[in-house]
Amino acid sequence: MSAFENDVRSSEQLAQTDPFRAVPSGEESRHGAQTPEAEGRVKRSGEEHLVRVISIVRSEVDPGFEPGVSPDLGCGVGRNPVPLAGPSRHAVGIDASATMVERADR
Repeated sequence: MSAFENDVRSSEQLAQTDPFRAVPSGEESRHGAQTPEAEGRVKRSGEEHLVRVISIVRSEVDPGFEPGVSPDLGCGVGRNPVPLAGPSRHAVGIDASATMVERADR
């Protein structure tokens, strides 16, 4: 088995058992505690992160910055590409785990 195949298998297993593990949202959204409220906090944290990042780019790089195509490699549950879909012309979430992509799509 290649390293890539091993990574995909590990990612898929994590997606099916503990999908919020990689999300910086705290222990309350870990496996066994995934309530609608915890999921809402994860979504809001993605929105807040996006606002901060765009603000930094506008203040430090380009005041007129508007996201064009916004890829998120390893998108997980969609914490970043979902809020990016609003200000971007295109937001694309890519993940090795089909389960994560399905979750992000929902």
